[in-house]
Amino acid sequence: MKHHNSTIGASIQEVRNEIREYICASFMRLRQSSDIADTDDLLETGILDSLAFTELIAELEHRYGAAIRATDVIPENFGSISAIADYVQRARTI
Repeated sequence: MKHHNSTIGASIQEVRNEIREYICASFMRLRQSSDIADTDDLLETGILDSLAFTELIAELEHRYGAAIRATDVIPENFGSISAIADYVQRARTI
């Protein structure tokens, strides 16, 4: 996922789609199915592990200019694509 100036004003649905695309391309290459719902638990399903979360957070900070605090990396903010997109939208407006 490359940083685009257009991502700064991206809608919540665009952010969800971009996050899904990044997760599928980066962390699901070896899976039989790359279907992932916005509400799927990314840890419980084994899609992301701690290293993958670190990579994802770095990408989100780069792509969306969101400053993500370690204390914010909790399931409520990063448990699913929807949760991540909501968090990114809030973090960009702070």
